[in-house]
Amino acid sequence: MKISHLQRLLLSLIPFTALFTFADIPAWRVGHNGIYEATNSPVDWTKERLFEIPLETKSNGTPILVGGKLFYTAEPALLICADSKTGETLWSRSNDLLELANLGPEKRKSVLAHQNRIQTQNKQYQRLRADAKRLERTVDKNPDNATAKKALTQKQRDTEKVSKDLDALDPATGKKLWNADSEVVFGTPTPFQVEGQTFLFTPRGEIFRASDGKRIHDGMVFLHDSRDWSIFNTPTLVRDTLYTVSGVEGDNGDAYAYRIPQNLDTFLEKGLELTWHTQVKKNRYYSSVLVLDDLAYIVTRDNELTVLDTPTGEIVYTYKIKGARGTAYPSMVAADDKIYLGIDDGTLVVLKPGREFKELARNNLGAFRSTPIFDGSVAYLRTYESLQAAGSL
Repeated sequence: MKISHLQRLLLSLIPFTALFTFADIPAWRVGHNGIYEATNSPVDWTKERLFEIPLETKSNGTPILVGGKLFYTAEPALLICADSKTGETLWSRSNDLLELANLGPEKRKSVLAHQNRIQTQNKQYQRLRADAKRLERTVDKNPDNATAKKALTQKQRDTEKVSKDLDALDPATGKKLWNADSEVVFGTPTPFQVEGQTFLFTPRGEIFRASDGKRIHDGMVFLHDSRDWSIFNTPTLVRDTLYTVSGVEGDNGDAYAYRIPQNLDTFLEKGLELTWHTQVKKNRYYSSVLVLDDLAYIVTRDNELTVLDTPTGEIVYTYKIKGARGTAYPSMVAADDKIYLGIDDGTLVVLKPGREFKELARNNLGAFRSTPIFDGSVAYLRTYESLQAAGSL
């Protein structure tokens, strides 16, 4: 299921608005840090498997756990509720707007028109992106081609106009609260607070005030002149520090740590305080940063793991994960002193945290792009073809 920029924004605010019990997991990566309070989490998923429920349609979405029930999605527009102990489907319901009850003719016509506008905009955006990439290749081959450079600049401007809106809605009424220009790309803005006020840190290095959408600061991460789309993951928040990494193959790789000032006036005047900025492997980073103890873990799209010292940003070690053919699309998470690194060919690598690489186990679970979640001694994962649980009840 594709998620809009608006949906990403609303989901990013869940940790500040939802009331939940200790066992509930209502947000991706338990509120933007990826660390689960778990005990005896599974290592060998085959031996410790509790259930595996076949699914007819795939999804990249990660399940959530509320009130002992798992909620997950199936393309194109299905929400499924399952029993967390057995995986049995309790109910499913389409969230397609056209299937809502009591949708009159005029409202249906309005919804169809809105969907058509979105589809047209998406097609226009994809066409502009394809044209821009073609021109980028032309300029790379011949940097003196002034005609191609001029056309590329115009395509980039047109692309920005099509895709730069970031909206906020009142969760109770759906009423639009504000609109701000921000090409969020793939990552979700991460919320944080200063003296009770909530702000959003976007993957593009911008800060917006959540109450009115005012842009407070920007320019805090490197954006390539012609490849400013090279932002793929969500910033990680750990206590008073935000961590983020971005890059594109052969062009750039940049990891950052920003401390959040505790004084509101200082923050509004000076913004976030840069703790460190480290040049890392020039590649894409689909996985968000995982911070555990005094180490930050990042992984490239082609499965090269880099571990950095969080106080200084110095690289502790780099290790290429061998034997996997897929892309490190899922984000790393940690549970019970173990790190779980997913690769979308179905590989789930279990690592021992620390300053040296140590692989504990490797599981082949079937293709997936979601991240596992953990509740006590049970782990859940939504693969393309099944809903799985491993551990002990």
